[in-house]
Amino acid sequence: MAAAGTDTVLMDVHLPGGDGIEGTAKLKAAHPEIRVLILTADTGPTVLAAATAAGAAGFLSKSSALSDILAAVRAPAGGPLLVEGAALAALLGPAGGGRNGQGTAVLARLTAREREVLRLMGEGLGPRAIAERLVISRHTARGHVKNVLMKLGAHSQLEAVVAATRAGMLPGD
Repeated sequence: MAAAGTDTVLMDVHLPGGDGIEGTAKLKAAHPEIRVLILTADTGPTVLAAATAAGAAGFLSKSSALSDILAAVRAPAGGPLLVEGAALAALLGPAGGGRNGQGTAVLARLTAREREVLRLMGEGLGPRAIAERLVISRHTARGHVKNVLMKLGAHSQLEAVVAATRAGMLPGD
């Protein structure tokens, strides 16, 4: 299935005679050490959820700049789910960003710093970049991210951002 020495696979969702999500799950089952990055024109939340469940390490839009795709391929393994800007924008676009007021109670439970961290997560920043932007330690930034995830009931930064956007806690445009 994978060539010896392969560490990253760029997988399309729609393959001739196959399904890239199913292919990702099979590849990860056989070779858990391989990073799979999904490259697709279908950047909806259902596809992202299926790709994440299958073990994908990243999610990229086919409209992404080549430099963004190369950066994703070169990114270190073991980090949080990577979602490139164009895919994230599509994911959080008009279909996912309605304000419905559900976020008010959760937003009230977040500290001012956690709301700031959530906003930066919504910009696509990870703990290291958040630490640099807020001039705090990486350890402190990771703690704030973990608190935000816990309070939003999310398992990843992307899940937290999507939940917060749908609840009207972050802008959806």
